[in-house]
Amino acid sequence: MITKKLKILLGLELKRILKNSRSSTKRISSMVMMVLVGLAMVFYSALFTMIFVTSNHSKELALVFGLVLSLLTFFTGISNGNKNLFSRDEFEILYPMPLGEGDILMAKFIGIYLDSLFYAFAIFLIPIVWFGVIHGPLAFILNLLSVLVLPILPTFLGVLLATQISKTFRFHNTKTVLQVLGTVLFFGTYIFIMTQADKYGDQLLALWSRLSWGLRTYYLPLRFFDQVFSNQSFLGFLALFVLTALLLLLLGYFIIRNYIHNFYKEAGAGPREKKKSVTFSTRSKLQRLYKKEVKHYFWRTNYVSNTILSPILILGLGVAAFFIKPDQIFGQISGSLPGLDLAGIASYILAFVSVNAQTTYCSLSLEGENFEILEAMPLTFKDLVLPRVLLGMTLALGPILFTSLAFAYVGQVGIINGIFMVLAGILANLFGNLTGIYFDLMTLDLDWKNDLEVIKQRFSGILMSLAMVLPMFISWILTTLLNIKFVIPTSLIMCLSFMASISIVYLMLEGSKDRVKLS
Repeated sequence: MITKKLKILLGLELKRILKNSRSSTKRISSMVMMVLVGLAMVFYSALFTMIFVTSNHSKELALVFGLVLSLLTFFTGISNGNKNLFSRDEFEILYPMPLGEGDILMAKFIGIYLDSLFYAFAIFLIPIVWFGVIHGPLAFILNLLSVLVLPILPTFLGVLLATQISKTFRFHNTKTVLQVLGTVLFFGTYIFIMTQADKYGDQLLALWSRLSWGLRTYYLPLRFFDQVFSNQSFLGFLALFVLTALLLLLLGYFIIRNYIHNFYKEAGAGPREKKKSVTFSTRSKLQRLYKKEVKHYFWRTNYVSNTILSPILILGLGVAAFFIKPDQIFGQISGSLPGLDLAGIASYILAFVSVNAQTTYCSLSLEGENFEILEAMPLTFKDLVLPRVLLGMTLALGPILFTSLAFAYVGQVGIINGIFMVLAGILANLFGNLTGIYFDLMTLDLDWKNDLEVIKQRFSGILMSLAMVLPMFISWILTTLLNIKFVIPTSLIMCLSFMASISIVYLMLEGSKDRVKLS
């Protein structure tokens, strides 16, 4: 029976999951982002369900989808294992209260599990409906219950691994490093499969055959789950439920014995650092403010992990240029846009990713209570904005240069296009950072308790996609009216359009600087 204390803590967690905030802007933007992510996952679920059914491989559907769900919830458990329900500051408030450790941890773990259910239902909505239509309502209920049970074990395995990582590694940015490496590995594998599937199709099928045999043989929860979906086996569901319950008891006992000890009671443990002498430098005001932004950025692991993806994607395109032919990278796009050559398509893709490679969408809000200190300092609006824009451009500059010159070097776009692609990418990134700082200024949120509220609960990706409409529209106008798309490179036209767009956003920023009361 749920205790009253546990019920209160679960109520707090449900508010957090549903993004219940006093700020209507944050609440609406967070819900919009969740809906869009959910719709995207449902779309891919329907697409791959159709592929499996039409290719007569429907018996593999449950195993493949179950594996994807298990991996997603496993990494969700790792990611949320130490920062989902209670941050360290919140825990210091809750721990002295008349709340048992069991109540606090149980509420935390249930919250992490509820978070994983979002992925579960988004992935399995279409397969559940499809199998239910074929086998009837009882099968629908049985499959639905199985989807509720399957994420439990991988989620708590992820939490267990998170406790051990926290115990072993005290490096502050461990989580960031692991997320970046995981992102690189994921996209590298994805690009390889999408571009080399035809060449290595037989080998990939053979590899999946061995992998599916191993999963059915050694990973019993996925084996029983597959039996439920494929054979509508009630005994399979019973076995899945009992096995998950037994393993959950063992994992739960071990985690509860170690969780608080690893994450909270030993916080800051270790030898005391020697006091560093204070030195003063003669650097300019811009240099000092820029250095502050760099430290501020890399200190917040969630900030890094939420903004590093686009620079990695840009870099990945440059690396792929040395190994994959351009028609394999942009072939499908060039078929749907016959008016553009490969250089033009590459310019558009590079510009689009460069716009999204911005870090300013929450940089002002992250100051929190310290923002009042900045307002009291002898700083101008330019002093406040410029270091943040420079930081965002610094992170993307290297990947933009490398990828543009890589395409030019291997002969995929040519030297002239490569030079203009560098300029277009830099201007696109500048446009993205200016748009991000304008968005943050318009929706400034300084009243937060956990930085995740302003780092992850904003639809900056949607904003950047909408902002791209302006330079793309200007490019289309210049191309159409001047009729020069076969004479002047597309990347040059994009440079002109981004210059015009930057001027517009700059004027918008100038008109809004009164929202910040600087001395």
